[in-house]
Amino acid sequence: MANNFESPAYSGIDNLDVMCYAVNYNATLTKYIVKYGGRDGRLLDFGAGIGTFAAMLGQEGYKVECLEPDAAMGDRLKMSGFNVYDSLDKVPPAAFDMIIMLNVLEHIEDDAGILKILKTKLKPGGRIFIYVPAFNILYSSMDKKVGHFRRYTKKTLKQCAKAAGYDISTARYADSMGFFASIVFKLVGS
Repeated sequence: MANNFESPAYSGIDNLDVMCYAVNYNATLTKYIVKYGGRDGRLLDFGAGIGTFAAMLGQEGYKVECLEPDAAMGDRLKMSGFNVYDSLDKVPPAAFDMIIMLNVLEHIEDDAGILKILKTKLKPGGRIFIYVPAFNILYSSMDKKVGHFRRYTKKTLKQCAKAAGYDISTARYADSMGFFASIVFKLVGS
């Protein structure tokens, strides 16, 4: 499968280290997961990075496991006590009640293909929570630097998820102030 997820050229660890201090942003995403995903069962943090959200969700009572192909980040996760898979092939089928993808899907060239595979890792009735950057009009040099293939609209994300066999329960935009900051960055910084 051709995608940046299985063999990333840029790990993004510098961005992840900075983003762990984005307390309000991280808390907001955690609240969304709790609100829309429930709290029961096993959770897979797909593309867990350095474990910012895995740790926060663990504190919320979730049974979190992580998938992270970057060896250095995987080691950090293991040192924090998480069960870590280094490839999707090692994730057991029908094992998870919820999978979260936070700022990950945009890094994967075959987004619908990976969502189809992830569907096989969910238990019947399981949920996937996807958070991605919005609006291709905002695609900038920063997106390119960190390996984004695209940004999404609600419509394009829903089409992708439906093509992978998911039923959509909720789709919404978040962080409207970020839209304007991104426009400024694109005009000035790219």
